[in-house]
Amino acid sequence: PAIRSCIMLLMHFFVRQLGSCINLSQLLLLAAFSTAIFWPPLLWGRSFILSYAAVVLLVLSFYGRQMEQSFYYKYLHAQIFITIGLAPLIIYYWQQLPLYGFIVNIFIIPVFTFIVVPLAFSVIFLSYWTNIAAYLAQQLDGFLDLLLVSLTWVVALPYSVIEIAPQSVLFSLVLSGILVSLLLPAGLPS
Repeated sequence: PAIRSCIMLLMHFFVRQLGSCINLSQLLLLAAFSTAIFWPPLLWGRSFILSYAAVVLLVLSFYGRQMEQSFYYKYLHAQIFITIGLAPLIIYYWQQLPLYGFIVNIFIIPVFTFIVVPLAFSVIFLSYWTNIAAYLAQQLDGFLDLLLVSLTWVVALPYSVIEIAPQSVLFSLVLSGILVSLLLPAGLPS
């Protein structure tokens, strides 16, 4: 999922830097085509749909009048937007909805962005110096173990997931669609 999300975001930023007028559906098609070139099997699977939906929701969450808002407001707005926006797909695919996902993502995304990914790239780039790379890999492994223990603890909390009966999936999808449409900026979809 991270590969697809990165490709999608890179395409979005690349197109914006060029100043091209490209709509979201064209951007999705361009990113999917780029993904297919790098690794075609990524295209068929639930994670492909979830990755692209998350990136589309992230891009949509920044439309509207948020320029004067703080970074933290924008970050929380994007997380709420993505959480509610992905809910229909999660309900559809797994007939359950994680309740603590929003709170976990608020912490996990920065941890992965600023600690795990840079540390992993450092291991790769410093692989020529095996002692340094091995030390960093051990630190990364220990940190990921700590994250896994923490996430296992969150999953074990009461009501961490709401099971949704298959017959109520349609109701949940309609309700989630209404919630997402309420979050869209004025003028979307258009």
